Amino acid sequence: MIFETKKLFYEDSRLSSFDATVLGVEPLKKGFGIILDKTAFYPEGGGQPADRGKLFCSSGEVSIFDVYEKDGIILHRADKPVGVGEAVSGRIDWPWRFELMQHHTAEHIVSGIIHSIHKLDNVGFHMGSESVTIDVSGALNDSQISEVEIAANKVIYENKEVLASFPSEEELERLSYRSKKKLSGQVRIVSIPDADVCACCGLHASRTGEVGIVKITSFQKYKGGTRLSLLAGLKAFADYSEKSCGIDAASSLLSSKQDEIPAAIKRILDENAILKQAVSSFKAQDNERRAAMIPDGARLAVSFEEGASAFDIRLSCLALCKKAEIAAVFSVSADGVKYAIGSFSSDCRSLAEDLNKAFGGRGGGKPELVQGAAYADPESLRSHLLEYFGSFAEV
Repeated sequence: MIFETKKLFYEDSRLSSFDATVLGVEPLKKGFGIILDKTAFYPEGGGQPADRGKLFCSSGEVSIFDVYEKDGIILHRADKPVGVGEAVSGRIDWPWRFELMQHHTAEHIVSGIIHSIHKLDNVGFHMGSESVTIDVSGALNDSQISEVEIAANKVIYENKEVLASFPSEEELERLSYRSKKKLSGQVRIVSIPDADVCACCGLHASRTGEVGIVKITSFQKYKGGTRLSLLAGLKAFADYSEKSCGIDAASSLLSSKQDEIPAAIKRILDENAILKQAVSSFKAQDNERRAAMIPDGARLAVSFEEGASAFDIRLSCLALCKKAEIAAVFSVSADGVKYAIGSFSSDCRSLAEDLNKAFGGRGGGKPELVQGAAYADPESLRSHLLEYFGSFAEV
């Protein structure tokens, strides 16, 4: 049987409820595919995710959680089946649809302006749950991105009409429009005055003012071009609010006005670099001091340090190796110990393997240096090392 569903979403993209008749139902791997004689539910396509919502029928409420077109048939993926021939009322999730239309329209405006001003093509487009990404065919810098963003918002504020049409083949031949590939047959053209003319099967706002605002939140080099992320409408406002709260918090913590935050952060980073250098110098001196305490000819030197980093115990271990045949440095925490075992004259891996076996540890390295972690406390380690070596020097 051949089914044909009337696409109400092309007649009125703002239609959020409708009545229809069930033409067919088929079981799917997840849920049931319902075919209607007409629908306002938009199937996934043109870079735009599918609508979602509800169907209401004699047996109650049916959730629609996906819509897609397969072999010319629009399937509404539902959590429950509905009787063939039954009359139903559909209601789409309008906030979800409107947000998608806002972002899709914003993408057209931005892509069209980039194409017009910088002669770059949109070669990729994705509407994700977090943001919209656009891939363009060349490089853009900060000032160019800012220029595009200002121009896009100007188009939005001018509240221009967004037009969608199906030109004849003759009209299409004379029309200059954006398209990622050569098209044939009936082509839907979306036009935004002074911004874009593009082949697209998705849904858009009726006027650019409905987009509210567009903000390019980030951009980066991507496959020889540029990938932009953008937000529109309330999502852009929410993003601004979140970042504004973060800036307010940073301003308070730094005791600086908002415009002084970058200078305050630079000052702290410079001071931190000086402190790190001083701490590094102090640690080196302390390592040399402790190494000097090791008796000449000591076979094993051991040191326990509270909460030291893996990098710090590595440096301590290498310093102690100058006086002892083998050095073992442990960083003690509530979760056990991190260790660094080293030697300039023998293979220290056998000691590390012994500790790992005895205390459920793991680690690895080279003959001259091994690092890892084990579930042990200082007293247990001292007893084990005393049994293993007979004696050791602790510094």
